[in-house]
Amino acid sequence: MPGDNRIVHPLDNPIWNSLTTKHAHLALGGGAVRRYPPECAPFIGIADESAKIPGRLVATGEHVGIIGVISPLIWNVVKKIDLCQYVLSPGAQGKPDGDAVLLTEVDAPAMLELTALVYPHYFRAGTPKMGSYFGFFDGERLCAMAGTRFAMPGFQEISAICTHPDYRARGLAGRLTRHLIQKIASEGDTAFLHTESDNPAKAMYEKLGFELRDKLRFIIVQSP
Repeated sequence: MPGDNRIVHPLDNPIWNSLTTKHAHLALGGGAVRRYPPECAPFIGIADESAKIPGRLVATGEHVGIIGVISPLIWNVVKKIDLCQYVLSPGAQGKPDGDAVLLTEVDAPAMLELTALVYPHYFRAGTPKMGSYFGFFDGERLCAMAGTRFAMPGFQEISAICTHPDYRARGLAGRLTRHLIQKIASEGDTAFLHTESDNPAKAMYEKLGFELRDKLRFIIVQSP
């Protein structure tokens, strides 16, 4: 707001700051509004709350998500979510895992099958273009995976942390998260992640060294 001299942290507006920096090559739109291609992720970022989302940027009836900085909308709000944003605390360390497999295009069907089962809505065929994804296999079955998604100078988000129901309680999600923490640190960045406020996985994240940085608004809206 005018006259407000607060320092704004880049993670206050993670989608916008990703789409205008490390993910600028993926961005659709221009000016004060950018979005990921629909085949990658259903997210829109805006520069500030005064920005208007042009209708041509979103298909009729499409659902899109907005985090943090949200424009006044005339669109139908489908869902409001309290989102907890965690950042890795200074001194916390990851650990490379020799069993973690870097997932490629060949693994796309297995990734989509797993995420459709336990991480629906936000992972799509083009999502792997946003970062690096790793997983554990049991034979041909992908039993756990996690990867990096939003990215901006100094920060990378860990996302799509999911385990097949048949393989839960084996520590696989924690191992993959530690692996990604180490990878992100080796690239000179700090890991962060988002989770819903009622997600029991928060205990695992805190045990790994993540600290709650902020609670952000996350809304899913439908284009008219």
